[in-house]
Amino acid sequence: MLRRALITSALVLAAAAAGAQDDPVRPIVIPSVNVVDRLNKALIQNASVVTNGNLIAQNTTEEVAVAGGRVIDGGGRTMIPGLTDSHWHMSLAELPQTAALFGDSFEVGARTVIAAERTLMRGFTTVRDLGGNSFAVHKMIDRGETHGPRMLVSGPPLSQTGGHYDYRLPFEVPAPAGDTLDYWGRNGLVVIADGVPLVQQRAREVFRMGAAQLKIAVGGGVASVFDPLDVRQYSIEEIKAAVDVVESYNIGVAAHVYSDEAVQMAVKPGGKSIDHGFLLGCETLGLMKENCVNIALFSNALFDKETTDRQGKLLTKLEHLGFTPFESLKMATSDNAELFALAGPRHPYQEGPLGQLTVGAYADLILVDGNPLEDLSLIANPWDKFDLIMKDGVIYKSEMD
Repeated sequence: MLRRALITSALVLAAAAAGAQDDPVRPIVIPSVNVVDRLNKALIQNASVVTNGNLIAQNTTEEVAVAGGRVIDGGGRTMIPGLTDSHWHMSLAELPQTAALFGDSFEVGARTVIAAERTLMRGFTTVRDLGGNSFAVHKMIDRGETHGPRMLVSGPPLSQTGGHYDYRLPFEVPAPAGDTLDYWGRNGLVVIADGVPLVQQRAREVFRMGAAQLKIAVGGGVASVFDPLDVRQYSIEEIKAAVDVVESYNIGVAAHVYSDEAVQMAVKPGGKSIDHGFLLGCETLGLMKENCVNIALFSNALFDKETTDRQGKLLTKLEHLGFTPFESLKMATSDNAELFALAGPRHPYQEGPLGQLTVGAYADLILVDGNPLEDLSLIANPWDKFDLIMKDGVIYKSEMD
């Protein structure tokens, strides 16, 4: 009886996975769509987009006919590239904070699988996963064994003792000298490293795990047991040690920072990505401009399912900061893709560009019921307004047929 139940369960899971798949050889033709282009602020009216395999084969206003292709009438909907998020925590997004303190790695893994599929169904087809052990889920997604976005995984972020990722409980410190590899460190969620030699070792281990970039906490935050927001963390020598390791892998460093001093400490040794930076002053912003620091879109939802459901709503808030809907969408698609490119040869997706609808780009796209260039709030309601979601040429949601 148990064996029959296990077989039935396996068949159900296999059927669910197959349900999202299309014939990878058969082209898909989507006529009658208005395309958001990264170079033009106006829609490209009445266009046709053709995907072949996992790439975009045509994007034209001319009439197209593809032998053997599946035709999906766009019906005048707006086509945008799949959304991207430059700062996401797949392992932590929907994990209750109590589980982060008292849970176990099996619960983290199970919740990560669920969070990945829900992220994709909000229209986010690529995320930069900045902290946590999402390597296994990332590999399963890429193999088609479960559903979720493309992931550029950072692996466990580095923290000093008493820093942003020191999640040890009060009774666990003081610890014996050098004994900072706690339960979450052994399971690859976060790691504590003090001093140049250990920072170098842990950074190399993160890349040994398959990271596309390295994240290091250079300032305080609000999420851990003891982590004052105003402090700077790590010495210049320790930061430089991490940067040296990263540069030997030909990629960039993502720095968790809030305050002026911490940002300057991260930028001067060669940090390429400043994540958060909410407490910056004019001098620091000028330094970032001199070092060609660009603006990317991130949501950074943590420890709450309801918060993750508002992932797309962040776009609507950008209008209050003076960004146009076009600029906001560009930030959430092709601009983020430029940041992802800092992964260099460690970038796991190199067949074509991400975050755009040009010929040769990855076939990641969304059909929106309405025009987000006029009403950006459409992005905040993917359940009702996203009629089709495609990633890698595969349709995961369709209300078109």
